[in-house]
Amino acid sequence: MKPKLAVIGAGSIARSHIQAAEEAGFILQSICGNLNSERARKISRDYSFNNYFPDYKSLLNSDFDAISLLTNTEVTFEILKTLGKYNVPILVEKPVSTSIKEFDQLDLDQSKVLVGYNRRFYSSIRELKNKIETEDFHFAKFSISEISWDSNALEDIKRKSVLENSVHSLDLVKFLFGNYEIEKVISNKIDDKLYSILVLIKNHQNKLIEISISFGIPLNNYIEVWFANNLAVCKPIENYSEYYSMKMVPPSQEVTYKRYIPEESNRWKMTEADHKFKPGFLGQYFELQKLVNGEPIRIGAKLKDARDALLLALTALQNE
Repeated sequence: MKPKLAVIGAGSIARSHIQAAEEAGFILQSICGNLNSERARKISRDYSFNNYFPDYKSLLNSDFDAISLLTNTEVTFEILKTLGKYNVPILVEKPVSTSIKEFDQLDLDQSKVLVGYNRRFYSSIRELKNKIETEDFHFAKFSISEISWDSNALEDIKRKSVLENSVHSLDLVKFLFGNYEIEKVISNKIDDKLYSILVLIKNHQNKLIEISISFGIPLNNYIEVWFANNLAVCKPIENYSEYYSMKMVPPSQEVTYKRYIPEESNRWKMTEADHKFKPGFLGQYFELQKLVNGEPIRIGAKLKDARDALLLALTALQNE
């Protein structure tokens, strides 16, 4: 029998979740949004859900095997606490909460809660993780670009972006490189306006990892990992490249000096799932399905991982 999925939340990300869930083999059983949500009602019709409910409390009286909790961060914590007594697998959208105190009110060892850090499931990140596990690296760099379209964003908006969005990349630090210690945090501020944050950490192997967070700068997020004689790059995060050599381009009439250009190895290809669906989402729902079948979380983030990502974000903002 296919597992029955209940969806709580009908925001802009809900359709991407639903498409991946259906492809993974879930029955679209029930959905609700905010009280009497017309958006949830429309999604229910568009995807042929078996049931629409006016609120999550009435939905919880229905029949389901798993829950996708896709609500705004402001209400996610309280709903997740309520869901704890139902003992069913839950996929909850990141970051769960922006409060360490709220996290500490949850059972962080819950084995059936999968946090929606979908970048762990990107085919690019899986390739990078495999390389890190099989080759010795000596330096890594994360570049996180927030609010790249608005150089005049208010300071509280910048803080919110770090706590609710930068955590997407910060979760990958532990996922890729294991446990770590924070060495230094430097904030770049002019006239009390925050322009960037630099965080230096060392992992359990004493390898240095640099994290830069910028605001209002037109940059792609990326990860670089330096190995003994090559470079691995995810830029943007969805893509993966390796560089093993430099190519010399001789002078020409157009360019009168010789140039050296890194030569890319093109052996990696993005998976069909990451092309067809929002990257990482199908992998998340396959893992949620395994949870329904009694298997443990192997790739996805647990509540303890989400707390670690939030703590790193809060530490980055410690001077604010």
